[in-house]
Amino acid sequence: KTSRTLGIRNETVLRSEKLLHPALTEKAVQRAVGLILDLAGGEYYENEDWYPNPIKKSTQKLRFERIEKLSGEKIPLEEVKRIIRGLEYNIQHEDPDGMILEIPYFRTDVEVEDDIISDLLRLRDYQIIEAKDLTEPPPANITPQIIGFKQFLADIMVRIGAYEYITDPMVPEEISEDSQVLLQNSLSLDQAAMRTSLKKTLEPLQQEYENRGESALIFEIGRIYLMKSGQYEEREVLAALMTAKDNYEETNREIKRALSTVFRNIGISNILYKDGDKRGQAFVYQNDLLLGHTDHESFELYIDALIQAEKTEQKLVADHLNKSILDISILGDRKQPMGEVIYSIKKLDDMISKVEVKEEYSGEKIPSGKKAVLVSVEITAKDLTAEDINKVLKKITNSIEKNYNVEIRS
Repeated sequence: KTSRTLGIRNETVLRSEKLLHPALTEKAVQRAVGLILDLAGGEYYENEDWYPNPIKKSTQKLRFERIEKLSGEKIPLEEVKRIIRGLEYNIQHEDPDGMILEIPYFRTDVEVEDDIISDLLRLRDYQIIEAKDLTEPPPANITPQIIGFKQFLADIMVRIGAYEYITDPMVPEEISEDSQVLLQNSLSLDQAAMRTSLKKTLEPLQQEYENRGESALIFEIGRIYLMKSGQYEEREVLAALMTAKDNYEETNREIKRALSTVFRNIGISNILYKDGDKRGQAFVYQNDLLLGHTDHESFELYIDALIQAEKTEQKLVADHLNKSILDISILGDRKQPMGEVIYSIKKLDDMISKVEVKEEYSGEKIPSGKKAVLVSVEITAKDLTAEDINKVLKKITNSIEKNYNVEIRS
């Protein structure tokens, strides 16, 4: 673990990772000497021991009670002994409660009593264990929620065609980055600090795709490291980056579509986008909760915030509830942020159950300096009528044309 943390790789580390026992050294020497004598002839006359304090052989208590508890049955003692001896365990002591076993030198993977029992049951054949009803409730799930949620996010990204990567969290020091965590005695200048953004470590991969002329959506789920007010902070982040699209608008549409898909699959709605500190950047909010940020080619979402966010549960809608989809095109200035406009629509009427951006476009049939955003508005009511739909459309048109200097086309 220490070698992985520090990034140190040498022969000692490799030997330890392979769990090689020191007793194998003597076996190897004996084998080498035997091969030399057999193949080249000669004789050996002296042997010096440079291993004055050999590691003591490990022992482990094997309790009959534990075997019965894990297997669910009482296995005959002679059968237990036969399998144990066949695995080259040496029985040092036996009493009515169990046995003391000497662990073979080559079984460096055996650390606890249950490791021996698993070997015993495997060789005896799991299939012959009698099936019985549980007498106790299953243990509570102690897996942290964030672990399952990260896998859920990865599944969403893969389903929309994104490619997952794992990048090195150590990056060069940036003088202009005040929140960067610096490393003491770093191995190189390229690994002098910890990343403050996953996008930075994904960008070299983006460049590789662009050099090949390939377009793809890549993502990573990992940690960023920040220094805030003298305190270290780590956050789990989902970052996605679009590569090698033909133009700015197309790249922007693709990344927005991916972000919208993530929110829809999680069940997060009522999203508000606010202008960020950098040009083209927007912060993503749900009410006052900061979910992350996005720009024209990427987004980064804070996983702890996604877990905290209010979510719309998927429920079966009764047959007597009617639903209608209203597509609205909002025409506005090309540089005008549309986040607050979209966010305000959802609050206009209780019959509006969902608001979703489907497409943003400019160019042909759109006036110069303008852009159009196609919005899908879902209207749900018990006895929905054409009059209700027209009432909602009129309310949307009057409100946003008055407050946001845009034009509605439906």
